[in-house]
Amino acid sequence: MTDIATMHDPGQRARYVEGKFAFVQLGEAVTPEYNEDIHRAKHDLMPIPGALGFRFWDGGLNPTCLVGQVTPAGGLWFIDSKVGENIGMTQLVEGIIIPLMEDKYSKVTRWRDIGDPSLKDVSTTDSETSPAAIIESRLKTIFEPGPIPWGPRREAWKVALNRMVGGYPYVMLSQGERVLNRCLRGGWHYRKDNSGRIIRENAVKDIHSHPGDAGGYGLSRLLGMLAQQERQRQRQAVQRSRGSAVNRYRMGVRK
Repeated sequence: MTDIATMHDPGQRARYVEGKFAFVQLGEAVTPEYNEDIHRAKHDLMPIPGALGFRFWDGGLNPTCLVGQVTPAGGLWFIDSKVGENIGMTQLVEGIIIPLMEDKYSKVTRWRDIGDPSLKDVSTTDSETSPAAIIESRLKTIFEPGPIPWGPRREAWKVALNRMVGGYPYVMLSQGERVLNRCLRGGWHYRKDNSGRIIRENAVKDIHSHPGDAGGYGLSRLLGMLAQQERQRQRQAVQRSRGSAVNRYRMGVRK
């Protein structure tokens, strides 16, 4: 009877019939493009000395920082995710991120810090301080605000998860990474109204939404940069093509 009752629910079947650990889906996932078999490394990813590092930020009572690197091939490695619980940005940066930087990431010297634009707002408890200012002063960096609208942030994740670089996924999570993995595989989800209709105007705000939002801010900026580079390459290709056509014409005239 149990087998029949769970045949249409892989999570329940894995847990109750096969005796395996299974993730319980909370609702419709924001990122159904995520696949652990594809986007999660089989081993722990370690920082690459000299490669560009990134830190993606979200604020609130669960301040969040996703830490990773842009690989030499142009992909993104998400190596560590840190989410505070009922703490401020100062506690996250000074108590968790700085020790991580001094230890695990000591050979990474270039960073981009991108996050929620509201982090630039002045704190209500300190008229001279904003979370972004704390990030900049403590980490000796420049904070870049991501886009405010939900659409670009959501689409940035979808584009990134579908993107391939050199035959490998553009986005790769370290095997030991837990927070972002739980977020992307369905923890980050849409809510339903009383009639069962899925509301996709925004995701449910909970512990899973913070890493999703942080990544959305960062990816929007990075993918925007990639799109700009691609447009530049296309313009250069058109210019080379026109130059070749002109040269062929001139050679024909001389003949």
